[in-house]
Amino acid sequence: MDSAFAQATQSLFEVLDERQRRLYAGLESLRPSSVADRLGMARTTVIEGRRQLLSGELE
Repeated sequence: MDSAFAQATQSLFEVLDERQRRLYAGLESLRPSSVADRLGMARTTVIEGRRQLLSGELE
């Protein structure tokens, strides 16, 4: 992960709550060149975020 992205991600994560971080990681995991695995989050958390996004379960 390039340093600008890492720094921006860290800044963003400081203002997001746990649920929002999980959903963001789930969203990133849908991209072909996903960086979700490099966000420092458990794979199960990323998978759960992706599941919630795809099911529309955002509340």
